[in-house]
Amino acid sequence: MKCSFKEVASVLLVVAVLVVWSWSGASKVWAQEKGTGLVHQIQGSWILVSIYKEQDDKKTEHLGSNPRGSIIFTPDGRYSAILMRASLPKFASNNRMKGTVEENQAVVQGSFAMFGTYTVARDKEQTVNLHVEGSTFPDWDGQDQIRIMTVNGDELKIVSPFSPTGGSIHMILKRAKKNDDLIIVRQTAKTPEAVVESIKAYAEEKKWVYLGANKVKPTQGEVTFIKICVPSVGKLLWPLGLKLSAMLPCGNLGVYQKDGTTEISMLHPRYMQLIYPNPEVEKASALAAPLFTDLLDTVTK
Repeated sequence: MKCSFKEVASVLLVVAVLVVWSWSGASKVWAQEKGTGLVHQIQGSWILVSIYKEQDDKKTEHLGSNPRGSIIFTPDGRYSAILMRASLPKFASNNRMKGTVEENQAVVQGSFAMFGTYTVARDKEQTVNLHVEGSTFPDWDGQDQIRIMTVNGDELKIVSPFSPTGGSIHMILKRAKKNDDLIIVRQTAKTPEAVVESIKAYAEEKKWVYLGANKVKPTQGEVTFIKICVPSVGKLLWPLGLKLSAMLPCGNLGVYQKDGTTEISMLHPRYMQLIYPNPEVEKASALAAPLFTDLLDTVTK
C-alpha cells in the first residue's frame, strides 16, 4: 500500500527530547517522577521502534521494517525529532546539493524532522499539544497538533487519532539508555546461510580479511559467528601498540533467526572508545562505522 508524504509526515509528527542531565542521574529522576504527571513521564530521549497505520483491523508500516530515529522532550518544554527508513540511498555525486530527482525523492519520502514546543493539554486524557516551529514538511510550520501519549516503563506509545486518509497512526518508542546503540541489529528476508555467504563475498570484494564463520547452538537457536578485519582501520590503531589488535580492526557479527526472520547483530565500532579512550582510537572508530554500516546495508538487501 502506497502512502502520501503528508501521511508519512503525520506518522512522524510525534517528536522528541533532548536530555540535558547526565545519563546516570536521568534514570533516577525518571523513576522518582514516574506517576507525578504525563509531562514528567515523557521527558527524556526515546528511540524509534515502529510506526504503523491502523485501519479496518489492518496495520501498514510507514517507514518499512527497522525504522531509525529518536524523539526528545526536554524538561523546559521543547521537543525535536528525526525519523527515517532503515536505509536511505547514497548520492552518486557525494554532494547533497546535487542529488538526482530519484535520490531527492527517496530521501524526502523516507525521512522526516521537526522541532518546537510541547505542553500537556489534558493529563487525565494523556493528550499532548505539539506546536510545530519548523518541519521538513513546511505545511505544518506554525500548527498545533494533539497526540495521545502513554508511558509504560521504558516504552512510549504515541497515537495520532486521525490520519488524512482515515484510520489512526501509531508510534512505539523505547527509552534511550547510555550506550543503548552499541549493538546494531538488522533484519532481512534472506536465509542465515545466504547472509553468511553475502558477508564473505562483500569482505573479499573489499579486500578485507575474512577470518571465517563458526556455528553454535545455544538453547535459543543456532547462531553463526563471523569475524572480518579491515586493514585500513588497523593502520590507525597499531601505532598505539599491538595490544589493541584484541579489539579492532575486526568486526564480530552474529547471524541468527528470531521469530522466523533472519537478524544480523554486531558491536558498533564506537565501543572501542569506551574501552580505550584516545584521539586515534576515536578516528579509527569514525572510519570503521560507515564501512560496517555499508556492509550491513548491502548484505540485507
